[in-house]
Amino acid sequence: MATNNVFGDMLRRLRVKYNKRLSDAAASINVSLVHVSDVERGKRNPFRSDQIGLLGIELGFSNSELRELKEAAMMVRGTVIESTRPAQAKAAYSLARMWDSLTDQQLNEIRRVVRDEESE
Repeated sequence: MATNNVFGDMLRRLRVKYNKRLSDAAASINVSLVHVSDVERGKRNPFRSDQIGLLGIELGFSNSELRELKEAAMMVRGTVIESTRPAQAKAAYSLARMWDSLTDQQLNEIRRVVRDEESE
């Protein structure tokens, strides 16, 4: 588990934004209130992708908020959430392995590609 609490902090922020209680989040994915609290405080790993999807639906998160929450889970877990295409997963893992050695120019190019894809 990551030492920072990116996922838990984001989950708490979104839950509060939509005026939802810990019990609302817990009921939406059939876990205990204590479990949700532990995740928000970084005491447990982020929820699985399917659980995050259910949370998003039940608590009313936007698609972009849901995507950000799933990305935060990936960061904390150090994994790539399931991909429908093996080539996507392979590319993501390759990028993750070399992330620290990317130049500013390479990072800017990655940002440009992502921005272009999101605007389509």
